[in-house]
Amino acid sequence: MSDEFHIDEDDWGLVSLIPEENLDHAQSIFRQAEEHHKDTVFSEHGWATRPFFIPAPEVGIAERAIMWQDLAECLGGLLPEAPLVSMCGLYRDEWFAFGETYRLSLYGCQTAAVVTTLHLLNRSATSDTDLGRLAGAISRFGSRHRLILVDWLQASIIPLHDGSQVLDYLSRLS
Repeated sequence: MSDEFHIDEDDWGLVSLIPEENLDHAQSIFRQAEEHHKDTVFSEHGWATRPFFIPAPEVGIAERAIMWQDLAECLGGLLPEAPLVSMCGLYRDEWFAFGETYRLSLYGCQTAAVVTTLHLLNRSATSDTDLGRLAGAISRFGSRHRLILVDWLQASIIPLHDGSQVLDYLSRLS
């Protein structure tokens, strides 16, 4: 693995781990996105309809005061820490990632070691990733911090306290 974790700007934030208080808000956003895209038009040059921007959650993960170190310890080496994160050739000190470029990864932002956003890159895992252990770690972390996983593209919500649903979701990515 290279020292750099790269994520495409189009992939940033498409699967979010957010406080469970956002459940109704997330479902409302699914409906808004569906309404927005019902008349979507494509042209030979790409989208001809303005994009739908996913609004920030009403209750941000920063309100949980989750320390980056807690996340790192929870993952326990199941996904390798990336010392350098880039997007579109940009590097920011507050970006972090656990995983490999274009593979199943957890990434986000932190300020003063407090996690301010947390996302999952929903790609297949590497062959040596133990999905059962990873699902268990994500489920324990999500349960402890009362988080849900929201897949904005699939319009699905996974309650992270349910390890079997987390494992099912991760297994569908592989």
